[in-house]
Amino acid sequence: MTLPTPETTRSILATLLRKNVSVKTSPWLPSGRKVFIGVYTSADGTPDYLWLLDLPLAAALASALVMLPRGAAADAVAAQSLSAELVDNAREVANVCSSSFSANRVRLTSFLSPNTPLPPALSQTIEHPGKRLDLSVEVDGYAPGNLCILSASR
Repeated sequence: MTLPTPETTRSILATLLRKNVSVKTSPWLPSGRKVFIGVYTSADGTPDYLWLLDLPLAAALASALVMLPRGAAADAVAAQSLSAELVDNAREVANVCSSSFSANRVRLTSFLSPNTPLPPALSQTIEHPGKRLDLSVEVDGYAPGNLCILSASR
């Protein structure tokens, strides 16, 4: 299973958000942090890929999507939570980014908030991914955040 390149991720986000986006590889260990998880499944419902976003990135992407000011994202990070509207916006960004997995036809089937209990298959993928790509992402005008893209091991 092929992961998207940093450039593909940057291009999709920049086009969607209509802002300059910087994406670079960067080591990141999401344990112990507030992480949102996008679950991408194949037609048979098998989880193939996961997107793990830290709170600063989820807030930035969600705010940038609807052109909320940087302060809205900063307030969400300070409060350590996203409003329902911002969660929906972050989910929509993750949904559009399903196109980055063009080698495999997948769709976003769930977007989990931090501390949501995970099914064993998702925990297994997080602990032992087939492939992993850690990225630092910065949307122009917003604080940077981290994205980890995982493929299920097969």
